[in-house]
Amino acid sequence: MNHFDIKKYLHTPPKTREDYQQAYENYELEYWCDQFGVTKEKLKQAIAKAGLNVREVENYLRSNGSIA
Repeated sequence: MNHFDIKKYLHTPPKTREDYQQAYENYELEYWCDQFGVTKEKLKQAIAKAGLNVREVENYLRSNGSIA
């Protein structure tokens, strides 16, 4: 995984743990969207249906035709 650069996700330094966590979650979403070649919306749908396991999410995306 590439180095996480929080500056890309926040215009100001994080003031709280929640700010940092939100930025990291956005980074993870972008990373997995790139890996699977899907939109954030499709990835969020897959996570909602399949859970947080990467293989289950990938299987879900394959089963509904979102990825080959």
